[in-house]
Amino acid sequence: MYPLLVIFSCLWASAWSHVALKYPPARKYDLDFLDSFRTVGSCGMNPGTERTQLVAGDQLNVTWHLGYPHGGGIKLQIMRDGKTEDLLQDWETQNKFQQSQVITLPETPCQQCTLLLLRQATEWGQTYQFRSCSEISLVAADQVTAPACSGHGRQQSARCTCDKGFAGDLCQYQTECDTDADCGQGKCEILNNALFEEKACFCQKGFYGAGCKKIVSWTDEGRGGYDATTYTAVDTGSSSRKIMWKIVDTDKVEVVAEFASQSWVGLGWRPADSTKTCQKFPEDAPAPRGNDFHAMDCTDMVIGFAKNGRGWIRDFYTRDRSTPRVDSFWGGEDDLLSGDVWKQDGNTVMRFTKKLAAGTADHAFQGRLHLIWATGQTQDEFYKNDQLKYHGRQQRGIYVIDGPVSEALTSSIQLHPAIIGVIVACCLLAFIMFVQIIMKLTRQS
Repeated sequence: MYPLLVIFSCLWASAWSHVALKYPPARKYDLDFLDSFRTVGSCGMNPGTERTQLVAGDQLNVTWHLGYPHGGGIKLQIMRDGKTEDLLQDWETQNKFQQSQVITLPETPCQQCTLLLLRQATEWGQTYQFRSCSEISLVAADQVTAPACSGHGRQQSARCTCDKGFAGDLCQYQTECDTDADCGQGKCEILNNALFEEKACFCQKGFYGAGCKKIVSWTDEGRGGYDATTYTAVDTGSSSRKIMWKIVDTDKVEVVAEFASQSWVGLGWRPADSTKTCQKFPEDAPAPRGNDFHAMDCTDMVIGFAKNGRGWIRDFYTRDRSTPRVDSFWGGEDDLLSGDVWKQDGNTVMRFTKKLAAGTADHAFQGRLHLIWATGQTQDEFYKNDQLKYHGRQQRGIYVIDGPVSEALTSSIQLHPAIIGVIVACCLLAFIMFVQIIMKLTRQS
C-alpha cells in the first residue's frame, strides 16, 4: 500500500467556457479559452498559413463551438491592413445559446484578412471577452480557386455530397463516423447536432478506441468483474465517488473511477510540483500571461461517455481552461492500452489502462500527483448528457495523492558517467584511507 495524502476542494474558478470558431475554421490550436485578460494580441493565438477563400459580398453563415453560455453577446469583425470593420451593428445579445450568425461579407476583396469572433462574459466584467480568429481571403466570384465542398466532397446541382467522415452543407465539419458500419464492434451515435450531426463510435463491452477496433487486455469480466481489493483507493471524501488504481506488469497503471453522473466523466493529473512554465507547451503557441495557475492547466486527462450499453473513451490533454482536446491535437497519440465506460446502479464507471511513462501531451502517473475529476452537468436546454461542455461548480474536485512508483522505471534509472566516476573515486579514496589506518595501527602495536 502506498502512502496517500488527500486534499479536496470544490473551489475552482469557473472553467471550460467558451467559444472557438468552427467555420471558417479557427487558427491552429483553436482553443476556446482565449480571453482578453490572459492571452495576447487581438486573437490570443498566432496567425496561421491556411486561409479559407470566401466570395466578397456573399452571405456567410459563421459558426462556433460554445462550451458555456456566458452573459452578453457576440460581435463579428474583419481585420485587414491594421483596421477593423464591424460586420454587425452592435453586440448580438438575443440568444445566449447562439452558435451561428449569418453575415454579409464586405464587397472589397482582400488576400489576407482575419475574421474575428468576440464573445462577451459580462458576469466577469463589462470588458471581459473571449476571442477566436480565422484567416480568410475575399475574392470575386470568378476568381475562386478553392476546391468545392471544402475539398471533402463532390458538388452536384449546387449541393455537396460529403466524403466519409465529413458533414455540413459545405462538408466543412469532421465527424468520427457516418453509419454503424464505420464502428466495427460498436454503434455510430449522435453526440451533438447544434451545428451538424457530430457522431462518434460507442463500443460494446470488450472493445475501445477509434472505430471500436481495439480489444481490451483485461482477463477478468471487465465491467464490474475487477477485484476492488487489489487497487489502492483514493480517499474521495464521498460515497458517490470512487477512484482507485493499481500497477499492472510493473510499467502500466490501471484506473477505475465511478461517479454519480449520467453524463461524461473525466479524470486528470499532473505532477504536484508543476508550475506555470508548463504552459509554454506547445512551443508554437503563445503561452497565457499572468501569474494564476489553474487546477486544469497542463493536465493529462482521460474522458469517457456511456450510452445505450456502450462506451466511448479517449486520452486528452489541456493547456489551460479550454475544453480538453485529444492527444493527437497536440502532436501526441492516444496511449490508452485498454478502456471502457458503462453505467451501473445510476452511476457512470470508467476503467482504463495506460503506460506509467509519459509521451507527448501526457504526464507519468507516478509520484506525487495533482489529481482532478469532473462530470457533465444535469441535462437541460443547453447541456446534454453526451456533450463535452462546462462541468458546473458542483461536479468537480481536486486531490493530491502519492501515486505509484514503477519498479521498471526505478530499475531503468541510469547514472551519468561523471557521477559514476565521482562515486568510484570516493570509494577508492575511502579504501586507501582504510588501508593507511590499518597500517598505522599495525606499526603502533
